Amino acid sequence: MPKYIDLEITLNDTPYPITRTLRVPAATDLHQLHHYIQLAMGWELSHLHLFTTIKGTFTDYFDDFEPSDDQPEFGIKITEVLPRKGSAMTYLYDFGDDWEHTVRHLGSVIDVKELGVRLRKATGACPEEDSGGIWNLPKRSSHKPDLTLLQQRLDEFYHLTVIDGVAPQPAFCKVHGF
Repeated sequence: MPKYIDLEITLNDTPYPITRTLRVPAATDLHQLHHYIQLAMGWELSHLHLFTTIKGTFTDYFDDFEPSDDQPEFGIKITEVLPRKGSAMTYLYDFGDDWEHTVRHLGSVIDVKELGVRLRKATGACPEEDSGGIWNLPKRSSHKPDLTLLQQRLDEFYHLTVIDGVAPQPAFCKVHGF
């Protein structure tokens, strides 16, 4: 029976709420989750990122000239770093604009009807890439996330990567039309 985890992704310290709730397969690793967050938030995979968890920090970027304690995110299942309902981790995207997100485990479910990643809820439109960080956001926004487009991108990405076996980077580019 397929197990899924509901995750709430909140962009921290914004003047208005920007959140996404995703239902993802429990077998999802941090590298896949990075792409799901990018698609759900409307980011474009243009910058470095870092997960800070109870098991340490994880990323997909390593610099031989500036060693760090960061670990590879590949193969690290979300159930290892978010083991139970209520547990949380931080996802930092774009080390210049410092888009910090809290990823919280809302619960798990066994569902034979689910397939893929589901956008269960979205509040607030995400800022554009390279817009200067939260300190440059307006106090309010009337922009709403395009739920249909976000779900279509998640569906296509999941199908390309999990079903067809396409590598995440080219799949992401195809989904975004780059």
